[in-house]
Amino acid sequence: MMSRPNRDRCGRSRRGSALILTLGVVIVLTSMVLLLARSTRAEAFASANHLAQLQADAAMRGALEYVKASVRSNAGLVPEDGALLVEAAPVGGGYFWIIKHDSADPTAVKFGLTDESGRININGTGTGAGAGTLSRLPRMTPAIAAAIVDWRTAGDTASSGGAKSSYYQSLPSSYRAKGDRFETVEELLLVKDVTPDLLYGTDLNHNGVLDDADAYADGTDVGESSSATSGPLGSNSLTPSSTLGSVDRGLAAYVTAYSTEPNVDSTGRRRVSIFASPGQLRTALLSGMSSDRVAAVMIRRADSSDQIRNVVDFYFVTGMRPTEFQAVADRLTTSNARDRLGLVNLNTAPREVLASLPLLTDGDVQSIISARLGSTGMTGLADLVRILPREKASAISDVVTFHSYTCSADIVAVDATGRSFKRCQAVIYGRRDNPPRVMYYRDLSALGWPLDPQILTDLRAGRPISSSTGRGQGTGLGTGLSSNSTGAR
Repeated sequence: MMSRPNRDRCGRSRRGSALILTLGVVIVLTSMVLLLARSTRAEAFASANHLAQLQADAAMRGALEYVKASVRSNAGLVPEDGALLVEAAPVGGGYFWIIKHDSADPTAVKFGLTDESGRININGTGTGAGAGTLSRLPRMTPAIAAAIVDWRTAGDTASSGGAKSSYYQSLPSSYRAKGDRFETVEELLLVKDVTPDLLYGTDLNHNGVLDDADAYADGTDVGESSSATSGPLGSNSLTPSSTLGSVDRGLAAYVTAYSTEPNVDSTGRRRVSIFASPGQLRTALLSGMSSDRVAAVMIRRADSSDQIRNVVDFYFVTGMRPTEFQAVADRLTTSNARDRLGLVNLNTAPREVLASLPLLTDGDVQSIISARLGSTGMTGLADLVRILPREKASAISDVVTFHSYTCSADIVAVDATGRSFKRCQAVIYGRRDNPPRVMYYRDLSALGWPLDPQILTDLRAGRPISSSTGRGQGTGLGTGLSSNSTGAR
């Protein structure tokens, strides 16, 4: 018979084993609960981030539709500053901004639509985008300008300083010269000696200001500068100061591949060529002149036809009066084409673009800028001949316009919680008689958040966008983020 001490030891051993087993079960269950909680939390964050991305996408689509409607309703004219909602505009529970790339202040982002006709079209013909015009743009050289023209021109013979397929096929990663029109501005990077630095300058995140996502003009990274401080989202930010200098936006700020406009007057009627039959031209002139004066003009046109190259020549050679020219100039053209490519809008082109046009001096450029600052701007060639001598007005008359049908929008959209944002660049062509058309679309989200980081901080904290940061003004500094998802709150 087992002794009592032995029975006690066996009982204690069984109870100890049960305790260990119980603790093991508790630990396993606790681990499962923690793993489930962790998984549930991760799923919740993932769902919230996915919802934020959907909301940001919806805000982006809403903003794009708003821009398309605005371009159509303002066909022929660029909407004036303040006419559109372009700063922290609420849509679908989120907000959107439209960045305009011509701010004179290197520390503040400007907002609005950008007129593509205010730039030189790299697909233009004649003097519109010839090597001479292109070479006068900032940081350009005659050789690079020649290479750009060679890229879009058919044939295998390179111009002086240019490049054709023989050059490109000698590169480590060989390819052929296109021999056709540029489809995008980014295609310039395939052209000989066109580098990202030349094309984009120091404005690497394309927001029009010098900030922590860019580099100094001398190549020093902003993040390496002693003036950089820790921003509200942990990235380097710069305090705006005069030490920032100016922003080099590169060649992309002055060229386009998209500007086009219908060859119609302000009422939508097809223009009439000054080289058309006498009957057609007479009918066009009668819309703004008396029959006696039209007869006199037609006689001079017949007698001096060899001296007429364009509408400005037509005005001077036929002896039209300024008031008559003002009335009929918009009805006249030199081209029978349905659409005209690459005309430069004298009302919106920056000084650098105007200075690249044939024969124009700094004084001529200033005269154009002063004239367009009037209450009505420049409305047609009649305004041009008033401020420029015949030779210069004639030299640019076939490559300029006073209208715009193609605008670009750099749209930034964010959801209401600040979890996710989207950014895109879209080029829209619009006219009243046709639905607006997106000619080009590019996702720019990978460039990071381009506005004041305080906007995201406020949204993540559940605070409404304030009047200072809500307008996107602030410092105009980016956060350096590289994804459209800004993380969980």
